[in-house]
Amino acid sequence: MQRIRVRQLIISIVVYLVSAEFLYSWLRPITSQNTSSDIVVLLEYLACAMALFSLTDAMILNLDDISKNRRKLWLIPLFVILDFGLQIILQNIFTVQSANQGHVENVLHGNSNLLGLIFMFIMVVIVGPIMEEIIFQYLFQKVIFKGLLERLKFNKLVISILSILLATILFMLYHVTSISDFTTLAIFTYSDLVLFAIIYEITDDNLIYPIVVHSLGNLIGFVLVLI
Repeated sequence: MQRIRVRQLIISIVVYLVSAEFLYSWLRPITSQNTSSDIVVLLEYLACAMALFSLTDAMILNLDDISKNRRKLWLIPLFVILDFGLQIILQNIFTVQSANQGHVENVLHGNSNLLGLIFMFIMVVIVGPIMEEIIFQYLFQKVIFKGLLERLKFNKLVISILSILLATILFMLYHVTSISDFTTLAIFTYSDLVLFAIIYEITDDNLIYPIVVHSLGNLIGFVLVLI
């Protein structure tokens, strides 16, 4: 990847993470709630567009690979079903809801504005999955962890397993918003995130697969929360 594209990707990821995690709380004391939300949403959309642009060549290759090998497309519905089933099992084992999940559901239930719901839909079903898969599967799983393990000359199977586990652990930690998520073991309700790392690995680092599975899973969750 050209250096300018790498720089763009890093900037887009930083903008997204700052916007998603901190910006609203920083803006809220000095602007109205609507203005703060609009600024955060705009920056997250911009970060997503910038990230996709920086990965244009890779995404084109991923789409070309899918068009040439459509037999792997069955993995998408399979992993969506596995994700949904695993979430049900995990929620029955770890019955305490995570703070992050509770916040998302409260925002959805408390938002009666149609435009607000549309923005939330785009964030949850499109922008969020794209950015999170770019960060945790592409950047951490492939570029950082696989790159490091390959330089350390681990064998291929060990590299695959360790990169999957490390990327998943970071992904789970990213969803932690309260210390209670650790004390109540609610963090383990996010164990299904390992499926995104697995499908990314078995499709030869094709980012389209985990993005689509993640988006469809979030779509199902979004609809279930609203009804």
